Amino acid sequence: MPLIRRLRSILETQGLAAVDTLKGIFTGGNPIYPGSGFDEKTHVKARSRSRK
Repeated sequence: MPLIRRLRSILETQGLAAVDTLKGIFTGGNPIYPGSGFDEKTHVKARSRSRK
């Protein structure tokens, strides 16, 4: 089951509002400099679901 559809199903069974867009932040690799909060492979992924 696609991620957004699965999350919507979970939220609906709990009586919570459904979502159409998800955003996640992923980290990886080494810090870009000592003490940094960003790693070499830090990136953001977003997914949207059409209401059509």
